[in-house]
Amino acid sequence: MPFPLNSGVPDAGLKVADFRFEAVEPEFDRLTLSNAPVEVLATGFRWIEGLVWMGDWATLLFQDLPRGRTMSWSERGGLAVWREPSGNANGQARDRQGRVVACVNLERALVRIEHDGTVTRLATHFEGRRLNSPNDVVVMSDGSIWFTDPPYGIANDYEGVRQEPELPPTIYRLDPASGDLAAVRRDFAGPNGLAFSPDERLLYVAETGDQTHPDPVQVLRVCDVSDDGLSLGPSRDLAKVRPGYTDGMAVDEAGRIWSSAGDGVHCLRPDGRLLGRIRLGLTVSNLAFGGGAPSQPTLHRGEPHADGRVPEHAGRALAMSDQRIVAIRLACRDVEATVRFYSVAFRCRETAGENGVRVLLLGEQRLELVHAAQDGEPAPPSNAVAFQHCAIVVPDMDRAMEHLRDVAGWTAISLDGPERLPEASGGATAFKFRDPDGHPLELIEFHPGKIPAPWRHSDPTPFLGIDHSAITVSDTDRAVCFWRKLDFAVTNRHVNRGPEQARMDGLRIPNALVEVTTLEPGGGSPPHLELLRYATPAPVPGGAIDGSPFATSLVLHGVPAGSGSGADPDGHRFRLRGT
Repeated sequence: MPFPLNSGVPDAGLKVADFRFEAVEPEFDRLTLSNAPVEVLATGFRWIEGLVWMGDWATLLFQDLPRGRTMSWSERGGLAVWREPSGNANGQARDRQGRVVACVNLERALVRIEHDGTVTRLATHFEGRRLNSPNDVVVMSDGSIWFTDPPYGIANDYEGVRQEPELPPTIYRLDPASGDLAAVRRDFAGPNGLAFSPDERLLYVAETGDQTHPDPVQVLRVCDVSDDGLSLGPSRDLAKVRPGYTDGMAVDEAGRIWSSAGDGVHCLRPDGRLLGRIRLGLTVSNLAFGGGAPSQPTLHRGEPHADGRVPEHAGRALAMSDQRIVAIRLACRDVEATVRFYSVAFRCRETAGENGVRVLLLGEQRLELVHAAQDGEPAPPSNAVAFQHCAIVVPDMDRAMEHLRDVAGWTAISLDGPERLPEASGGATAFKFRDPDGHPLELIEFHPGKIPAPWRHSDPTPFLGIDHSAITVSDTDRAVCFWRKLDFAVTNRHVNRGPEQARMDGLRIPNALVEVTTLEPGGGSPPHLELLRYATPAPVPGGAIDGSPFATSLVLHGVPAGSGSGADPDGHRFRLRGT
């Protein structure tokens, strides 16, 4: 269960010392583990809001609201800026298509961040007048979007820009298909956090009151949702959280309400009775259920794990296979020459192969070299659907490049040498080039604070191993659906954009925009798979050609389907070695 602590926070990676579970009812003891720590994931923010767990990315998004940036955190990638400027965005949620819907103070608007990073404004006015400052948002199972609109974000210059409100505080319902916006409740002085009950028959609303009043009404309220899901009944008081008040909240699968409070997190029964507290001695502003990579073999019960986080997929058992990428196969014009190149360029070690296949070890990852069945195919550009590269991890890019420059036979893809990508794109330094057969390769040096666990070790060699194979796809959702059938799970999604990306990809355009999706095999160890969907420039059609001198294919082991070979929807080949 990730939640922000907005005062007195220890350094990231440390535990909150003054923390305990405090049961008011025996039921609370069954929801907690006595040895579950509260771990600080990141610090240095002014005020945190808008926590949303992206389960298929295994990533937490949240707002560093006064600084006007949306942050992301994952166990694999650590902390990064996901979107900046955010317009002093506040609450956010995912819609039924996996897009992020956000409340934006500066624009006094409800917006949607599309999969390619573009922004669609969903609501800015009601009855000809500007909204105040949309605050929190939830999406119903029918796709309708419900949000609160108090004046808090325009009351001062800290969370936006001071402006005059034009509408009374309101709860709205938006039909995204028709664009119809309806005011469903106006009997709140300051509607704030929102959450539906599991059956969506109740909407919980944090009333945080008129902040200009010396003693504002601050209470958790609940409204009945109409049978047609279009309106709300009158609000009624449910509970008063002390100390502090309910700001953000989350509801678990049993209907229990986990509320922010002045001393931590309070757990309430659906009838408002207090079950217990997570005592932190610190103010919590918001919280969300989340945690646990989709590939972990965990029975998700909507109750805290030993790491103090609560998984998103409540009630689902996710089975983990032993599936993994055991090798990357390269078709070569001259296998012997390619063996010599990789041995010199990356200090690969040759090991025993079968049926005439030459096998090299680059770190602990295997390359299989076979004779190309065809000749003369042109090498595809980075945005071609036939493109596939291997990413080789280097601890020191300068040292790796110094070594590579002494090796003959390779040609550069990147236009100006290694490029350091912006923080929003992970901050890694990367260089793309081709081996003598035209196979695309990438050297990657991770940002010091974002080194994935498999590569957090000291090693004298300049080339540590293969982190992933990246393939260009025409349709990310279609590709994800395909690879999920082979027991791959989405663990991260982000967008790389800018001139650095264009130069790294060898694209002579001002800016490139690439949607990157990380897929982890069930077995967990590297290499993993990355899907690249180019929005700018558009993908070049035409599937990968098996057997051409630049052909790259994955060798998968542990797939229940058995042995054989196949291709993804874009023609990228793979071979199965069944269990």
